[in-house]
Amino acid sequence: MPSPFAKVADLMTDETIRIARDFRPTLVIYPRLHVLGRLVADLLGVPVVAHSPGLPLDPEARLGSLEWLLLPSTCERQGRTLELTRPAAQIHPTPPSMLSDAFPPGWSTRYVPFNGSGGALPSWLLQPPTRPRVCVTLGSVVPGMGGVGFLKHVVEALAERDVEAVLALGGADLQALGPLPANVRVTGWVPLNELLPSCSAIVHHGGAGTTWTALALGIPQLILPQGADQPDNAEAAQRRGVAVSITPVPETREPIEAALDRVLKDGEMRAAARAVQEEIAGLPSPHDLIERLAALT
Repeated sequence: MPSPFAKVADLMTDETIRIARDFRPTLVIYPRLHVLGRLVADLLGVPVVAHSPGLPLDPEARLGSLEWLLLPSTCERQGRTLELTRPAAQIHPTPPSMLSDAFPPGWSTRYVPFNGSGGALPSWLLQPPTRPRVCVTLGSVVPGMGGVGFLKHVVEALAERDVEAVLALGGADLQALGPLPANVRVTGWVPLNELLPSCSAIVHHGGAGTTWTALALGIPQLILPQGADQPDNAEAAQRRGVAVSITPVPETREPIEAALDRVLKDGEMRAAARAVQEEIAGLPSPHDLIERLAALT
């Protein structure tokens, strides 16, 4: 059964190639899971560079083949096979202190948090919090796939602490959480790069955008990974000392309570989060990579 990634790539192939031939690039940069970019680069005879939104993972090494991401028939229509040219580099926003020998080499670049403006910010966000603020979010995919019920222990634990909890869960159905305590604020979509600077901690699913926004802003994290690259992100953050990762979600509240207390009170974790924030700020900006990319052409 072809994966959704392979199906989407197949649907996009002909038009993408047409646009690329009209545009005549001298370099192709593609998202690491959208390997149609490699096919396009092969057809045009130009170098190709992968871009990762988080850790520099190598899907080809993990999957053993590109077939899960690109159908053989997609390549065959263009007179090619899945034996495509490997990228000359992988750009990623992971600071060196979070890397290990398990990751392929790549180019670290500064993560620049931007989650959209969404119009006017809520008035409460323009005022400093009167007690520690904790953001709880699950990104845009998890709530729609599995709901938010597994956050019930999180909400219950936050209710017993002197904090302001912000449920930034978009339009998710919150009925599974039961009656919400008085110290919980429900909001729709709020840009994390605007919300997190006022927070003392964040509870989330481990998606790359959420994890790296918290890293770039120096916020300790409690991560409850659900799938995809989330366990990898959570493990890397925990290994660096900036997060607590719990998987699977526990059936009792005690592990959640202990983890919340740690991310809120552990001075070493807070210091590690600040250190990673400074490390990210010192990485080359995306603009700084332009000359290095141009040298590949």
